[in-house]
Parts: sequence; structure tokens; C-alpha cells
Amino acid sequence: MRGLLAYLRSRSLAIQSQKTQAILFTRRPSGPLQPLRVEGAAVQWSQTVRWLGVTLDAKCSWDPHLRSTVGRARGVMVKLAPLLRPVSPLAYGHKIRLFLLCVMSILLYSAPVYSYLPRYRYNHLRAVYHRFLRLILGAPPRIPNRVLLTMSGLPSLDSRVRGLAERFFSRAQASSNRIVRGIGDYDAPGHPYRRIRDGVVNPFVDVGSWFRREKIPEVYESVVEGLKEVYKTKLLPLEETYFFNDFHSPKLNDPDFDAKPLILLMGQYSTGKTTLIKYLLESDFPGGRIGPEPTTDRFISVMYGEREGVIPGNALILDPKKPFRPLTKFGNAFLNRFQCSLVNSPVLKSISLIDTPGILSGEKQRIDRGYDFTGVLEWFAERVDRIVLLFDAHKLDISDEFRRSIEALRGHDDKIRIILNKADMVDHQQLMRVYGALMWSLGKILNTPEVARVYIGSYWDQPLRFDGNRRLFEDEEQDLFADLKSLPRNAALRKLTDLSKRARLAKAHAYIIGTLANEMPSLFGKEAKKQKLISELDLIFKQVLLQYQVSPGDLPDIRKMKMQLAIYDFSRFRTVNQRLLYVVDEMLANDIANLMALIPQEEASTMDKRIIEGGAFSVVSDKSTPFGYKRGEGIDAGAGDPEWVVAKKLTEYSEIFQALKPVEGKIMRTAAKTEMVKSKLPNTVLGKIYLLADVDEDGLLDAEEFALVMHLINVKLEGYDLPAELPSHLIPPSKRDLVAKEVV
Repeated sequence: MRGLLAYLRSRSLAIQSQKTQAILFTRRPSGPLQPLRVEGAAVQWSQTVRWLGVTLDAKCSWDPHLRSTVGRARGVMVKLAPLLRPVSPLAYGHKIRLFLLCVMSILLYSAPVYSYLPRYRYNHLRAVYHRFLRLILGAPPRIPNRVLLTMSGLPSLDSRVRGLAERFFSRAQASSNRIVRGIGDYDAPGHPYRRIRDGVVNPFVDVGSWFRREKIPEVYESVVEGLKEVYKTKLLPLEETYFFNDFHSPKLNDPDFDAKPLILLMGQYSTGKTTLIKYLLESDFPGGRIGPEPTTDRFISVMYGEREGVIPGNALILDPKKPFRPLTKFGNAFLNRFQCSLVNSPVLKSISLIDTPGILSGEKQRIDRGYDFTGVLEWFAERVDRIVLLFDAHKLDISDEFRRSIEALRGHDDKIRIILNKADMVDHQQLMRVYGALMWSLGKILNTPEVARVYIGSYWDQPLRFDGNRRLFEDEEQDLFADLKSLPRNAALRKLTDLSKRARLAKAHAYIIGTLANEMPSLFGKEAKKQKLISELDLIFKQVLLQYQVSPGDLPDIRKMKMQLAIYDFSRFRTVNQRLLYVVDEMLANDIANLMALIPQEEASTMDKRIIEGGAFSVVSDKSTPFGYKRGEGIDAGAGDPEWVVAKKLTEYSEIFQALKPVEGKIMRTAAKTEMVKSKLPNTVLGKIYLLADVDEDGLLDAEEFALVMHLINVKLEGYDLPAELPSHLIPPSKRDLVAKEVV
């Protein structure tokens, strides 16, 4: 006090009691304080004081400052609300800048003192922060705060506070002033910052540098884990805001991402669906029945199990590890016709199979089943990796019901594979006609410019009735099995592709719902306007196409959309939220690309686990028996025989060799070329044959090497491929010792 009085006198300053307050900082006041007199002026004692923007009370508590901060921030919210709402014409980036400048400057002022606050007090600041973000994004209350932060791209309030506190105390600790340096000594016992320093993040930066920052990409352990996180934090908020799950597809759960590749088999009754599963597994499965009449009366998911058994549909949907929980929406009529058959087969360790009821004709298909058969097919089509359509070579008629079922697969054309089964029951001439009739029928149903891939064969273990097309059936079987074998290898890529497709559909749906919400009146005439919008939905679609540059293929079926909108409450619809759509666009541009880069590395590390083994797959790839694919044919002819296979025609080739007038037992390159070009093969192929046959690499050909040249030419002319290296059984007998020495 004496120092204060001396200071006032030296500068001839007077105390104005009306503008001056005094405060005594103490946690335990001893009693009422008498007015303080300074130079005859009475100064009143105050319980709070505001100094340099910080509000303090006499008890050394920060509660007044917290209440003041929250109150000021809420006042700013009321004034800025018209500018920050989603309907505001202000750009999203400008809204964030306005929020950072006008609100964050209030919330973060004197942030280092927040380390003194109890946790429940600090939550008031968090609530204000999240309320502003929810206002800017137009997010409904059901969206969690962590999702808000992801959608906005802003850090949490905690990280901002910790960053500012770290910066403040670090500068104080580096100060040359002893007193200030003591403030920054947060290693001292009892220092308040010790409570938060362990969670230090990057220091707070100015607004400009925040928008110029380089975003650190997310790091995921695997593609599947990354897909789960990306879907939950970036795509799901858009789906929930615009009710995508009610109109299109149910919400995805973890089992949808973790599931093995699924193969859906479809076809009319008695086309060989169940027989094909038995052929692949080389064993029966519980519930599988085979016959010329409609035998399979239910959907059967054939999956791997240590013990064989059956899980009923009502129990299957309760298993959190299986991806079938959303099927509850089809009711008990479907669940009573749905089961999971567990089979201990090595094939099912890599894939799962879905057997479907044979598609009938007439009212039995459409009404008598008791559930939405087409809807079930649509649900499976969205989630499976392959859709196999089977046709019987004797029954090519495609009923209206089967046509509707195929049309339900629209949008998943890349997954469809077609099998013309029981092709051995017709001869080669009839098979050509049947194939042409099938392609003509499919052309009227599959609205794609590309020709559908049709595999021709007879997929069972019985003798062929007409074996004239045996080679064709073997080639087609190899192609089909190669396609199925690729499923485990490409499972992550397929899930990535499906999520991208789902994101585009969700964006198109959001634009449609947002446009409808924007057209609705605020107070009166809502029902009449709703009916008008539904009747003019085609115009809404055209508006979305032009305004938002949406692809026509991403729009839903307009008839189905009208039926769904008719029973929906339009008052729940929200206008287009550009921030939610921006997050999804960023996901497609960055997150999906980052996950795509992980696929090659993940495939290399799990190559052994992505191979289908057992069943018919092991037989098809068999190389140990003479019945393997192309065993003993082409380049493989003579493998395992004691005699050199070329020796069978060595006499014929020797006559040609002698006609070329060899010198010292060898012919020159020009002489060999004269004979080789008679095959009319391209020079690139002939050059490869010459290099393969020149075993001693001297540039000349002796009698055995020339015979080998002629043999390789015949192999190529018969339609077989040439090897990259000459197989050991084709090496001329006189050169085998030379090759053996080079190997050693």
C-alpha cells in the first residue's frame, strides 16, 4: 500500500472512488472488511475483478471466468446463427474462419488456466464448442461428438487447450526473468500443468496456417479395418442424415466387412444349383436335396464349421459374427425358409456359398412364398462377390418371374457370371443352337452393351453323354475356376469398390432428399406439396442431374422411390448439407486411394491364406496325375517318358535337316530361317523358338536342335503356348550333360 501511495504522489494522481475497486485474494476471509481509504477516498471491496480479459474472484477461483467465457460465447452464437446455419449462403470455409475468429478467440483466451478447472466445469466449454460445430454442419443430435470433429476436420477442444498451455509454459520456462521462469517450471511439485502435459499435441496456430496445414493421412492396420473406420466416421453420418438406410440399403456392420467372399447361385428349378455346390465341395451338405422337381425350398448359406450342422434362420440372425442380421426386416416367413449349413470342407475356409430356391412361374413365385423374394435377392446381390446364374441346356425359356429376379440384380452386372449347365446332354450342333438362343434371350434382359460371359459345361461327377465337346468343357471349367479362385485374392478390392459405389449412391440420394426438403413449404400446404413433388419426381431427378452433376446410373429406380416417399414424413428431411458431402468426396479422393495403396502389400503378406484348397479346386489344378488340365499335351507331351518325345519324328526331321546342307553337322541361321518361315508364324514367335532350341547357345543348329525347332513349331501351330524356358524333358539327349554342368 505504501508503494502504491508513493507512486500516486510522484505522478500527482488522485483516486476516484467511483471507478476504483479493491479485492483481497484469500480462500478463507476472516470476516467483513472495512472500506479501504486511499488519500481520503473510500474504495469499496469487490468479490470479482476483471483484469486483462480474465475474470477472478476473491477466493482465487476460476469459476467466474468460466461463466463469463461461456456466456460471451453463447451471446456470439445467437448473433452468428443466421450466418452459420447450413441454409446460409456463406461458404463452408468462411463459416469455419468466422467460427475460429469470433468464437475460438473467446473459448481459448487464457487457456493455460484451464488446468486449474475441475473436469465437470471444463465440460461446459466442450458443450459450447460442439454446439457450434453442430450448428455449422446441421448435424442431428444423434451424431456423436467424435463424428462431428471428423466431419468438420477440426481438432478437439482438448487438443487446442493443451497446445496453447504447452506453448505458454514452454515460453515462460525459457524466459530470462526469474519470476516468469518459475511460472513455466511445470516439473515443480504441485504445478497445475502436470495434469495435462502428458497429452500434449501440436501447439495452436493462427487461422491462416490452420487452413494451409498439410493434413496427416490416417494410418490403418489393414484395408478392412480402414474401411470400417472410414464408413463409420465419414459415410454413415451422411446416410443417417438423409435416411439412406431406410430407402436403399441397411447400415453396414463389422461382419459385413469381415465376411469371407460370398457366391450366390440363382436359376430356375432343376438347373443344377445344389449339384454345383456338391461338385465344388465334393461332398453333400445338410439341407441339400437334388432332383428333377423343385427340391430346394429355402435359402441355404453353406459355410465352414468344424462340425456339420444346421443353424435355423431365427438363430442365425442373432449371431454377431455373421452378416445376416439385417435380414430380420423380411419377417418370419423368410427366416423360416433360411438356414446356415455348416460343412467341414477346406473350400469353405476361403469362400461361402448361397443356395437359393428354384425360381417358379406364376403366382407361386410372386405371392405364395410369403415374403419379398426379389427384395431378398437384392439384399444378397449387394453383399456377395459373385452372382452365378445357371441355365439348363434343355430349358432355356426365361419366365417373367426369372426375368424380374435378374432385373433385381441391376447395378451389379460386374458380379454376374452365367453357366450353361448340362451341356453334355446335347451334341455339338444342338449346343451351338442352344448357345445362340441363350445369348438372344439374355440380350433382352441384361441392358449392357458388353456381351455376357457364359461358361459352358456339365458340372457334376457323372459320365458325359456326348463327349465330343470334352475339350471345350475342360477349357470352360478352367476359366470358371480361375474366376472363383480370384475371389479371396480380390476380396479387399471388392469391398473397397462396393464402398465407393455405396458412397456415390448415398450422395445421389442426399441430393434428392435435400432438393425435396428445399421445395417444401414452411407452414401450410405441406401434404399437397408432398403429393405434387412425388408426382413430379422425374423433374426432381433432372434437376439433381443438372445442378449437382450426378451420374444417371447413381439415381434410384423412380417407381420404387415414389412408393417409398409416399409413406415417408417429408418434415424430417433436411436440405443439402455441403459439409457432409464434402467429407464423403474427401473420403473418395483420399481415404479410398490410401487404402488402395495398402492392397498389394496386404495381398503379399497373406498370399497363403487367399488360396482356395480342397474339393474340386484341388483336382482342377492337379499336376501330379495324367488327368490334370493339358497334361501330356502341347509342351507337356513326353514329360516323364524315358524316351525323348522328339525322337518319334526324328527321321522325318533329319531328312529336312540334310536337305539344308549342314556344314560340320550344323546348319547356318539363314538356312534354318528358310525352313522355319514356311510355318507362317510371326518372326517374334520364330525367334523365341530358335533361342529355346539353341541349347548350346552357339548360334547354330545341329540335327537334334533342328528337330527340336520343328517340334516347337508344331506345338505352336496346334494352338499351345510356348514356355519361357525349355523344359527338362525337351532338352536333346546329347545336351543334357552340358546343361547339368551349367546348373552345377
